[in-house]
Amino acid sequence: MITPFIIYSLPRSRSCWMSKFLTYGNTECLHEPEVFLRNINELKLLLRSPDVGFASTGSSYGYPLIRHFAPGIREVVVLRPVEEVVKSILAIDVSGIAVYDEELLWRNMRYGERCLHKIAQSPDTLVVNHHDLDKESVCANIFEHCLGQDFDKQWWNSLKNQNIQVDFRAFLRYYIQHRPEIDNFKKLCKDELRMLAKTKKIRAARKVRHVA
Repeated sequence: MITPFIIYSLPRSRSCWMSKFLTYGNTECLHEPEVFLRNINELKLLLRSPDVGFASTGSSYGYPLIRHFAPGIREVVVLRPVEEVVKSILAIDVSGIAVYDEELLWRNMRYGERCLHKIAQSPDTLVVNHHDLDKESVCANIFEHCLGQDFDKQWWNSLKNQNIQVDFRAFLRYYIQHRPEIDNFKKLCKDELRMLAKTKKIRAARKVRHVA
């Protein structure tokens, strides 16, 4: 059994591919699990589950809560320029499901980027560039950092050229259908964070580890 790990990134930063890459042996790496949570107890149970990791584009906003419930969680931050992220999102056809609010999209992505940079200030956090995810050395560092075992080059070779992406239209459709529950969970997390900050139980940030 290993300690939990989490990959933080903005959307369109290969989080779905990493969830597949890091689902290995007895370990399962879940993709966007926060969208399916409904209360704080579910979050606590998930973070205490053995041999489970997370690849998430929405959890960076609540990283102090995650660190509080899972001390010692292994963290990876994947950085991609906001301009590239927004361009990639806007290229996805969501007609018949939603209409993009570009101003809100830019605002959310910039806020997410600021959260990622805050997470990256912590010690033992592995920070990588999205454009380097096709490099064996970078993927080896992610694999060993998250799974705590030697890099399996054969496993990486089997996946490195696969274009693994979430079905964005299906994901968006689910999000819209369950928006009240998702928004309520976000509110519960914010309330919990306020309580932890008020009682000074949130752990302080630490130093960063960069990998080219």
